Amino acid sequence: MVTRAAAKREAAFLAEASLSSPPSTPADKREYSRGKGGPGSSSAVLESAKKPTGRAQLPSPEDGGELAPSTEAKKRKRVSTVSEPITGDWDVLPHGIGKKGDLEVEPEDGSKIPPPKPRKPNTAGSMVKQEEPEVEKVYQPEIIAVGEDDSKKPPAKKRTSRKHVVINTSAPVAEEVGALGNASGKVPKPPRKPKANKYGLTPGESPFPDLLKPTPEDCEEVTRLLSELHGEVRAPDVIPPPSMEVAGCGEVPDLLDAILRTLLSASTTANNSNKALKGLKDTFGLRTSGVGIGSVNWEAVHTADLKEVVDSIRSGGLAEVKGANIKKILAAVWDHNKERHDALANEKETGQTAEVTGAQHEPQAAKNKEIEAVNNNMLSMDYVFELTTEEAMTEMLKLPGIGVKTASCVILFCMKRPSFAVDTHVWRHCKWLGWVPPTATRDQTFSHCEVRIPDHLKYPLHQLFLRHGKTCGRCRAATGTGSIEWKNANCPIDHLMKRTEAKKLVGTKKPTPKPTSKPKTKKAAAKKHSKNMKDDDDDTDSEEAEFSEHDSDE
Repeated sequence: MVTRAAAKREAAFLAEASLSSPPSTPADKREYSRGKGGPGSSSAVLESAKKPTGRAQLPSPEDGGELAPSTEAKKRKRVSTVSEPITGDWDVLPHGIGKKGDLEVEPEDGSKIPPPKPRKPNTAGSMVKQEEPEVEKVYQPEIIAVGEDDSKKPPAKKRTSRKHVVINTSAPVAEEVGALGNASGKVPKPPRKPKANKYGLTPGESPFPDLLKPTPEDCEEVTRLLSELHGEVRAPDVIPPPSMEVAGCGEVPDLLDAILRTLLSASTTANNSNKALKGLKDTFGLRTSGVGIGSVNWEAVHTADLKEVVDSIRSGGLAEVKGANIKKILAAVWDHNKERHDALANEKETGQTAEVTGAQHEPQAAKNKEIEAVNNNMLSMDYVFELTTEEAMTEMLKLPGIGVKTASCVILFCMKRPSFAVDTHVWRHCKWLGWVPPTATRDQTFSHCEVRIPDHLKYPLHQLFLRHGKTCGRCRAATGTGSIEWKNANCPIDHLMKRTEAKKLVGTKKPTPKPTSKPKTKKAAAKKHSKNMKDDDDDTDSEEAEFSEHDSDE
């Protein structure tokens, strides 16, 4: 017999089961009747009540006695005490389970209800959080295509992340470095502009653009005044054959011979450079063919040991330094000759222009001569004649121990082209005349005067400054204001110059030289001698010492 309390308790469980468990499918629909084994039967309810559900459980009748129903049961009792079976479409339920749009009601005219507008912020300025439907996010990997047309791409979104950097491989290296620098947050340093040459020359431009001296009139006046004292100077029409008595400074037909002779005459007297030339002739003999016929057999010097070369020029001074540079120059020329030989021979066979310096301007006869010279183990730099003056200067500056002054002398005396070679005497006069600033270097003096001095005056001015600097009692480095030579000197350009050396200023005394320690090694002595000879005082007080016209490049 079922008591009234048990019936009430069973009704409460039925109401709870209808709210918490999902509805059955239409295939499982059956009447919820007592004692038939269905989901709504008392036995099924009692079995489910034994499982822990998180709600307050009611004791069964077998526990003995009745317990007061829980608070939730009392609330449900007020709502409904009878559970009715669920029929119809179970996808739409009062507690919100169902498909999106099932609860929307369309008007009879077929129009759609517009979506609700987002709520505006309240007067206090706080935004009411709007619930938005969740949209499934699908990860799309970013594909970066390099070199495509930017007009076909969608506009790129602004990104704050620095992880992804797009570098165009077709862009210059400097732009790629800048992109990497921006990605790392550091400002990259601008790439250094490569130097055209290691001497800082500025072909066609002056390092002192605001200095308008010398004008062509200044050059004409100085040339005229010095010519009245030393005689008129003109460049020779034909280069004389090589002399084995005078080393000179490049006045020979063969360009390689001119370079090496100029190197021998650097930082020493003319007498010593002549002795060095004679030592090379006695040791290695003379050339018997080629443009340099009658001069030193430089091919034999190339194959000889360094010690043998140094010993042969020992009487000329600075033998170790000059001997090493001569060997390096000959080795560099031979390697370059081999490279040109292979390229020109290939051009002769295939007809494809050789990619070597001056090949596009050199006639075929000169190319055949180069090929033949290498086949006969002859050293040559005759291809430089086919280059422009600027290219010839650059090509000679590549050689070890060759500086701007030596290259300029070879261009002026051997190649017979205008070039204002600046040695110590020329440099000193240009500063005294105000043609360059007092602090200008010798190479800066060359670059400035190369632009300002007319071409037809470069040869005579160079030679006249040389002669005057060696003979004038006021322009020689070894004389001062208190000497007899100074008083008896007749300097035609004295009124144009402002000498800056202390011993050449009136009322000053010649500074006392500091005591110097004796060099411990021969190498140190040679280095010290080279430095001293490179200074302005390349003359001596002795009337018998005749110094070379040029000083050292190195």
